[in-house]
Amino acid sequence: MTGIQTTLEKNIWNYNSSFAFASFGAAVKPPPGHGPYCFRLQGQTYHYATNLHPNENEERKYGQLYIIETNEALHLRLNATQNSDCLYSVFKKISQSMVDNPYVRAYKNMRTVELEEQQRATLQNVSPRKITMQFIAGSDARRYNNPTNDEVAVIFVGDNGAPPVHRDIIVYREGQQRERISYLSCHLDAIIYPLLIPHVENRQTRVRNKVFMQEFYAYRLSIRDGFSPMHSGGKLFQQYIVDAYVKVEGCRLKFIAENQAQLRVAMYSGLMDHLARNNETEDPGIPVILPS
Repeated sequence: MTGIQTTLEKNIWNYNSSFAFASFGAAVKPPPGHGPYCFRLQGQTYHYATNLHPNENEERKYGQLYIIETNEALHLRLNATQNSDCLYSVFKKISQSMVDNPYVRAYKNMRTVELEEQQRATLQNVSPRKITMQFIAGSDARRYNNPTNDEVAVIFVGDNGAPPVHRDIIVYREGQQRERISYLSCHLDAIIYPLLIPHVENRQTRVRNKVFMQEFYAYRLSIRDGFSPMHSGGKLFQQYIVDAYVKVEGCRLKFIAENQAQLRVAMYSGLMDHLARNNETEDPGIPVILPS
């Protein structure tokens, strides 16, 4: 095994996070003992998109690194404290492979629009208008669809004009709180795991172009002939599988909560009476009955 392969496998989390467009957060709880590595988490997973520019006294990270000059971004990634064991040559190869990534183009386009707006405001001696970038979601939020547009995002200047109806990620220019990304977002995997999904494809069939989340991950995790960046991801691949499982379970619970009538919850009248009798002084909230 070469030195580059060794450092890539050892620090694959760091390499992936350095080129991710958004952050992944969870309470990671490794199992006790000295057995093989196992990625285990407790509680929820969190995915956040950052603003186009960092706040004061903050370092550039995630999507903010894609709007500056390439070599400067590489040096910022390499000089980060957590990347002390990473190699510049690996960073450079990954950066070169992401030139045609549609999310890279989206961030660069937003920066271009921002510079044009600043120039217009200077010439007209007015304040720059608000700029946001909104990633376009699939047509049905209950299904895990690929985007059907050639571009993954739309950039808006000012408050005029109606934003797209189906959108799941908003990137603000600055001064806004970070945006939490829904686990139903069709963009989530590609922006969180750029090393595992280096090429974003938009495949559609005449018969069916919508699949449920579980079917989508079953297809993506299937083993096929040839090299697979995903199955070669080591520890990062384990994180991806756990993250996918949490999203599938979240989707199932969401369906149950929103389709109580179809699950014939009215048949559980005895249970409802019991809840009412034992919560006379407290509001039990909205009960959700799980199927057997």
